[in-house]
Amino acid sequence: MFDRTNDLQEAIKQLELAQDSHSFQMAVTVLADHMKNMGIDSRYLTGLEQRAYYVQNDYSDKDTKSKMSEAKMRVIQYANEILNTDKRDSLLINILENFYLFLVFMIKKKS
Repeated sequence: MFDRTNDLQEAIKQLELAQDSHSFQMAVTVLADHMKNMGIDSRYLTGLEQRAYYVQNDYSDKDTKSKMSEAKMRVIQYANEILNTDKRDSLLINILENFYLFLVFMIKKKS
């Protein structure tokens, strides 16, 4: 789990470094692959694709780059939300898996 989270963080860093549409698309593809490897639900992958979409302006590179930057920010924010949700879920699972220790302690304390 820890290595996969690091892979996802590294993919987000690569996405932040993307300067053109080709590097952006490659970074989104790598991010999606890491998400699939983590077993993240397909609806999140669909959400990723939706946030990564932008319309290229054939007549203005400046406009295209601006729209790509907006899409990049949407994707980064979405990926960070997924990453934080995954951490919270694993924390909750850890607490629930160790809940019996709390019960044992409480029973011993009452005795």
